[in-house]
Parts: sequence; structure tokens; C-alpha cells
Amino acid sequence: MPEILSHAFFNMPVNFGPGKRVPHVEPPTLDEIARPVASEREIEKDILKNLRTLWHGAPEKDIVRALLSDEWVSIPFLVSEIASVERIRN
Repeated sequence: MPEILSHAFFNMPVNFGPGKRVPHVEPPTLDEIARPVASEREIEKDILKNLRTLWHGAPEKDIVRALLSDEWVSIPFLVSEIASVERIRN
């Protein structure tokens, strides 16, 4: 990330008036973003819709459960586990 932020694009002056530049904003740290969603209300409907499209075999409740989980479980892994359980049932 430091190499990207040192690129000239991010350091060129932008004229928003006399002596003003676009403020530099640090991205969130991994600790800040590597956490489960605190509640189902935090899950944006558009993002959930995209996840349902990507993993059309997974019920929405399972995708939501993965997003709320304290354990690090990737959604593709969860979907493959659900699919294998479904194959066993059928």
C-alpha cells in the first residue's frame, strides 16, 4: 500500500482554491475491516444481492450467517460445504 500511495497520482496538487489540496485519508487497517458484521442490519442489501448472485447455490440465510460469524470462513468455502451437505442429503 505505501508504494501505491507514493505514486505521483496520489501526490499531485489539486487546485480547489488558493493553497488547497485534496486531503490524504488513510485506508482502514486490516484489524478494522477483518471482523464479522455486527448485525444483519449492517449488511447492505446490494452487497447481499451480489453475493446471492455469485453463490446462487447458497441460501441467503447461510450467506448472512457467514457474514455474522466470528470465525474466519470464506463465503466460497461455506458455499462448497453447503453444496456437499446437499449432495449427501440427496
